[in-house]
Amino acid sequence: INAEYMGMGVTKDALFARWFGQASMAASKAPFPLQSWALFITRDVLTIGAGFVFPEKVSRAVQARGLITHKQTADILSQLLVPMSFQLILTPLHLIALDIYNRPRQGMSNRLKYVFGVLGESLAARMARVGIVYGLAGVSNKYIRTTLREKAAGTTH
Repeated sequence: INAEYMGMGVTKDALFARWFGQASMAASKAPFPLQSWALFITRDVLTIGAGFVFPEKVSRAVQARGLITHKQTADILSQLLVPMSFQLILTPLHLIALDIYNRPRQGMSNRLKYVFGVLGESLAARMARVGIVYGLAGVSNKYIRTTLREKAAGTTH
């Protein structure tokens, strides 16, 4: 399911870049660059990790170091903060992928200048999105799943 979801998401991003990008009129017939596909796929793999794999690892590490000793608090904070913090890396990847398509002849210095010029607003939007989708929904999903399992096992507190 993840491969299908990711494939559809990357294809959607490629289509949006073609339809709404800066070069939409001139580039709409140009193939979507392999580098952009690779960056979108990397972004999506890391997003899935940030939402489903790394929060538990971060929670355990925080508890092991004694930074937060209460397991539930560490779990919730990790689930809320890890997906959003990953956007510090993933949003620039996303923007570079779009820029490669929209401005194919730019050098890396011009690309980075563009990315850092729009990073603030893009980062805020993407952090809010993953904060809800992977953070709040992840915490809610875990709570509901745990509660239902406890009820099924007859161990509700």
